[in-house]
Amino acid sequence: MGKLALFSRNKKEGVGPSAESDKSNSRRGIVFRNKEAAPSASKTVEKKVASPPASNEQIIRDYVATINRHESTMEERLSFFASEKVLIKPDGEPPITALEFMKVLKSFQDSFPDGKIQGSSIQEIEPNVVLIDNNVVSGTHTGAPFQPLPSWEPLPPSGKHIEMDPERAFVTLEQEKIVKLEVISLGNYSGAAGVYVLAGGTLVME
Repeated sequence: MGKLALFSRNKKEGVGPSAESDKSNSRRGIVFRNKEAAPSASKTVEKKVASPPASNEQIIRDYVATINRHESTMEERLSFFASEKVLIKPDGEPPITALEFMKVLKSFQDSFPDGKIQGSSIQEIEPNVVLIDNNVVSGTHTGAPFQPLPSWEPLPPSGKHIEMDPERAFVTLEQEKIVKLEVISLGNYSGAAGVYVLAGGTLVME
């Protein structure tokens, strides 16, 4: 019984086996006073480095990819604009807001399930102005009747493949958001009217 009591007392006072281990570690330059705290000594502190802001060119690439993804939401598409009221100026047509443009685009994609918008290049041509060059809209009318505007007669699906004339889109950004988008046609068929006519529709000029 005396030996048990002595061993127990030595352990409390740091004279038992644990103390010998501490002395051994001390000779190797390693001293752990609290065994539970030992693992924390080897942990490294991870510093979070802020990601650099996206370039204007990358923002527009992401924008084009998002509007080409038919399942993307209206909120996702409009998130690239400073406001849903930002004006988009199609060549030869009255300006429309970003919200109105997205509704026309949704109508196009519902009617042309394989519809896409492709540009040959995306380049920042001057500070905060990005050019989408040789932008071409194409698709096959196999979906819903096409009626981009309420005043136009709906076109039933015809299975016809259309390809618009190339366009140039000049996109102005401020604080990583689109504040202006202007489209210049390089041919005869452009915008919603161009798609409508190529799909077989007739526009009545008032």
